[in-house]
Amino acid sequence: WPGMLGSLDCMHWTWKNCPKAWHGMYCGKSRDATIVLEAVASEDTWI
Repeated sequence: WPGMLGSLDCMHWTWKNCPKAWHGMYCGKSRDATIVLEAVASEDTWI
């Protein structure tokens, strides 16, 4: 993304109510459907 400082943290959350039609697109090594949540910061954000 333009102006993004970088990715601060990523985590996989299990998606319990994932539709069956989408399960193949969202499953990983664990065979569970997961969603990746990513925290990002812009150039003007101080941590």
